[in-house]
Amino acid sequence: MLVLLCFGGPYEKTYQFFDGDNSKETFTTTNIHHHACLAIYKNYPFVVEGLGGATEIMKENGWEASIALSINNLRSNVCFSVDDGVIALMGFDNNGNVNSDVHLLKDDQWKIVGQTITYQNAASVFNAIDRFYIISGATVGSSKFLGVQKFNWNGDSVTDSEIIHTHQETFFRPALFVVQTSSFCVL
Repeated sequence: MLVLLCFGGPYEKTYQFFDGDNSKETFTTTNIHHHACLAIYKNYPFVVEGLGGATEIMKENGWEASIALSINNLRSNVCFSVDDGVIALMGFDNNGNVNSDVHLLKDDQWKIVGQTITYQNAASVFNAIDRFYIISGATVGSSKFLGVQKFNWNGDSVTDSEIIHTHQETFFRPALFVVQTSSFCVL
């Protein structure tokens, strides 16, 4: 198994493969990927650039431009893979305007397939077959509502959503993991 590591500083374009013991630099992207997100599309690594909506896909010979989102200057997006596609959830633009659209890239076309209840900022996401969860983070000084949202997913669109938890914490892209036991205790 290989892990693709993205180094997301404000001017970064570099990636490394990590095999569990060693890392090795691989192709660089054309666009910087500050605030970017990674997913798998058509069995290839896929990145949505975090400051503009450009997308790139890593093929055998390097990163190539892909189907860009038609939204400019977005920040703090999050994306993840679903069967035959990629979902991208948008954050906000450079003027502070929020975007709550849920975008799906499928068959080489982006379309809006739902809305978040509240915007997400510095979020993490995990999906569980027919639903996905967004855990919003925050930046220092943010006064916007943040929380955990659950979305029901039918394979083509969001069918239902709800806020299942709220918080006022300050963190950036919270770390998530899933356990396979019902006897796990959270302290």
